[in-house]
Amino acid sequence: MGKVAIDQLREGMVSDQTIFNDQGLILVASGVTFTNFIIRQLRNFDIETVSVKDEQELVQESSANTSAPSKPLAAIRNITDGIFDCQAIAIKKNITAIEEILASALDRPCVQDFMTACSSDEPLFRHSLRTAILSTNIGLIKRYSIDNLEKLAICTLLHDCGMEKKFNETDLDHPFLGFDKLRKNLDIDMLVALVCLQHHEHYDGSGYPFSFSRTQITEFSSLVAVVDYYDRLLIKDVEPRKAMFQTIEKKGKFFDPGMIDVFGSTIDWSRIYTLPPSIS
Repeated sequence: MGKVAIDQLREGMVSDQTIFNDQGLILVASGVTFTNFIIRQLRNFDIETVSVKDEQELVQESSANTSAPSKPLAAIRNITDGIFDCQAIAIKKNITAIEEILASALDRPCVQDFMTACSSDEPLFRHSLRTAILSTNIGLIKRYSIDNLEKLAICTLLHDCGMEKKFNETDLDHPFLGFDKLRKNLDIDMLVALVCLQHHEHYDGSGYPFSFSRTQITEFSSLVAVVDYYDRLLIKDVEPRKAMFQTIEKKGKFFDPGMIDVFGSTIDWSRIYTLPPSIS
């Protein structure tokens, strides 16, 4: 199809170019399906035209790829509603954007493989989706670019891929096992593998598997570490209010202070003392 004016760009069209902003940061990678959220963001960056793939190209590519698994897509809205209702996370205004970003991430074959494999284990399946929703919400608040938001979603969805098909709270080997698996896949960004490796590392160096600390830990790893810790408390039946406080009190110890501040900004403190003791 070639060049299309931004006002004629429609949801469902596919980018045939990598789109950068004035500072050289990637806004949209080639091959990304445009959503209404992405189109609005491009308008905000004053992008006037984009190159999109024609229908013949899309038919050829779709015949080679599987579609995103239906179970995680169907579960996203239910989980986001549960996060807002039972955890008082201020997430509702970002739900549409979160759903679009996760749908794009779930369209990646590497993500599909893991989500299909872990779908038989409900704790691992829902933990992967809940943490991805929470991290994407934080990424939106931090105003990450569209490309980085999708990378963050992929990082979070795959952060426990070293567990294979069963969630195991005591499995200390899964960060390295997941890293080793992901780094061998040339279709996966090394950043994703690093998040898998580092999401149990602590700001003060007390984590595992390599006792990394402070700037040795990537920003995405620091972010995923916070939401992973918080959600693991919920899995252990810690009520959401206590889980929030227990996560925040690790500021400067387990977690980067700035990342905890952003996590705290997602909490609806006016509702925090009326939370029920369960999660959805």
